[in-house]
Amino acid sequence: MYIGSRESETNFGAVYGALNDTVLTYTYIPRDENDRIISLPKAEARLGRNLRAGRFPALLGQMLQISSITYHTPSHRLLVTSRHPDHFVCTSTPVFAIDEHIDSTPSFSNNLVPHRLEYRRAPKGQVNTCVPAPEAASDLIGVLGTSRGIYMLRHDCTVGLLTPPLSRKGAFMGSPQEKEEHERMSITPAYGGEVFSLDYLRRNPKEVVVAGGRSNRIDLIDMRAPRDEWAWIQHQSSAAHVKSVGDNEILVAGPMSAMSIYDIRYSNKRCSQPSTSTSTYPVVTFPEYKNDAHIHHIGLDVQTDYGVVAAAHDDGRVALYSLYSGTRLRFMPDIDTQGGGNGLLNDRGTAAEPQRPPVVKCLMFQTLPGDRHPSLFVGEGSQIKKYSFGVRDDDDNKKGVATEE
Repeated sequence: MYIGSRESETNFGAVYGALNDTVLTYTYIPRDENDRIISLPKAEARLGRNLRAGRFPALLGQMLQISSITYHTPSHRLLVTSRHPDHFVCTSTPVFAIDEHIDSTPSFSNNLVPHRLEYRRAPKGQVNTCVPAPEAASDLIGVLGTSRGIYMLRHDCTVGLLTPPLSRKGAFMGSPQEKEEHERMSITPAYGGEVFSLDYLRRNPKEVVVAGGRSNRIDLIDMRAPRDEWAWIQHQSSAAHVKSVGDNEILVAGPMSAMSIYDIRYSNKRCSQPSTSTSTYPVVTFPEYKNDAHIHHIGLDVQTDYGVVAAAHDDGRVALYSLYSGTRLRFMPDIDTQGGGNGLLNDRGTAAEPQRPPVVKCLMFQTLPGDRHPSLFVGEGSQIKKYSFGVRDDDDNKKGVATEE
């Protein structure tokens, strides 16, 4: 799931999603005069023929086993990756036709799909994730985490190997010196195997990529330095998510209910330094985070301006945590993702459920055009819900308020 905002030439914002992990669709996010999301029929009545000219949600294409949807702002390209080896990566360039006389509302003919799709076949392996490159990294569109290491995605949509992968038999594919150093390590580096999550380091967005995967090592891939000088930290579990949340801070979340923030200034300084069974000491822990075993398809996003992380739990709930203290933020009233008491952001957790709800796969903070503050978008089944947050005065204190739209 990706929520588009300023990259669109409209004042709506747009949502891109993958139905059943195979059907890539998009639609606009129409809102009323109070900036609350309204249904498409209501939007048609309000905005007239210009919105009715298009078919929403619009089908963009089909890809097997879609693994990520992201957007590269400098080149205005949507990036879609797949775990299926025949698809690998698709880039899409939105083509908007604007009628300036009707509130900058998008206008499409009935047969026009407003994107151009370009597919690229994968090298050996599967793609688990894609992170778009920041504007500072002008030579790349993004980096790809695959089952066989990390690849660079260039502007011409060709790919190149960024890190040496492991062969199928586990032999290290590198120089004899690199192989010797690799064999000295008791824990496989993240970049040498299956990579689940990537992010650019905020302090050096052009040169340093943070990588996490099936190994519990988190590698800091500095493209300015030789490979044997790359630093790393050691998490408690595999890394389903890695996020750069400060100049020196990295958030890592994964199974075994392990979510922590580490200061990279206390990392191991050389990639060839032998690993131990002891995890790197975190600066912030999240003791209420719940994820026993999920590596794929469990949502997480951070909002660093407000110091908040939204994390899906394996019981179907979503919780908000403070990036500064690791404490879980409480809200009133509790928010339901479904009827019957499945409480999203439910801090009590006392409702008896008839069956275990599915894990929320997609979470994203985004500020839509016209909004003053970011909202949390939750991908739940075939629905995407928006939650806005504020503060309500109570008799004795102030409590957070979440409003569903």
